[in-house]
Amino acid sequence: MEKTPLIKKFKTEKLTPEDFDLFLEELESVRDTDLKAEMAEEWADFPAYGTKNGYGSMFSNTFRPSVSPVRRFFCWALAVCLLVSCGILGFCLSEKNAAFERVSASKLTVKSGTESPSLVHFPDGSLVCLNAGSTLTYSPSYGLSSRVVELDGEGFFEVQHRPDSPFIVVTPNLRIRDLGTKFNVNAYPFRDIIETSVLEGSVSVDGGYGEVVVQPGEKAVYDKGTCSTEVVHTDMRIETAWMGSNVIFSHDPLCKVFEILEHRFGVQIQYPESLNTSDLYTGAFADKHVEDILNILKIHYGFKYSIIDDHLIIIQQ
Repeated sequence: MEKTPLIKKFKTEKLTPEDFDLFLEELESVRDTDLKAEMAEEWADFPAYGTKNGYGSMFSNTFRPSVSPVRRFFCWALAVCLLVSCGILGFCLSEKNAAFERVSASKLTVKSGTESPSLVHFPDGSLVCLNAGSTLTYSPSYGLSSRVVELDGEGFFEVQHRPDSPFIVVTPNLRIRDLGTKFNVNAYPFRDIIETSVLEGSVSVDGGYGEVVVQPGEKAVYDKGTCSTEVVHTDMRIETAWMGSNVIFSHDPLCKVFEILEHRFGVQIQYPESLNTSDLYTGAFADKHVEDILNILKIHYGFKYSIIDDHLIIIQQ
């Protein structure tokens, strides 16, 4: 076979697809033994296989007629393709893992409306009832390795207890761990305190200075200013009054009436010490607005009130 410009093009990787087909036809038409002498000089001139690397005598020492240069070329091409394929596969797997990590790191958020509670069902059977204006945040991987939720506002929790995976409620100031229980957490950001009351079972409340265990009929009151926690007895009817469709008072002192309204509507009520808050009041309301109830109370007790920032109610005589 006579040397052609195709060989030079092959060396410099400038063959067109058409030239490459002609080059293969030329190679296939020549016997390996004849091709050996013709290609040895050209092969030695390749930069990667020069005599400096000791490959100049490759043909005389290791040449085997059963393995043609064409087959060697295709083996080399196959190796390159395999490397490229592995690289692409590795990149795809890396992107998939990164995407999974991004999803796992993201959070799901449930926001309650301003007028009625919202109910959240978890796959493990646990339930959360969110009071108006409250937010619950948790990971999409909830239940796989941990059961941690973040609360901003107020919520009633009915937890399916799992000793191997405790249910934990996180607020900006507290970490509340269930011990097999039904409990209520009032953690509105505008309040100076966080209240955790227990209906059934018990919970562990940790404000950063040790845990406090709260039993049924008790309430842990955490003071944001002093970072202290006090456990007191409470009436769960008051603590969970916001969950009912009606607001009912039965011979309740006015101070408790205000407390029920705070829980029911997620507000804060301030009143002067001169107001007779020990007076007992009885009444039932189906209204869904705190102003409707306050308008009745102000007629009965003769006070005035104003609302600031939609959540602070200041009562004046």
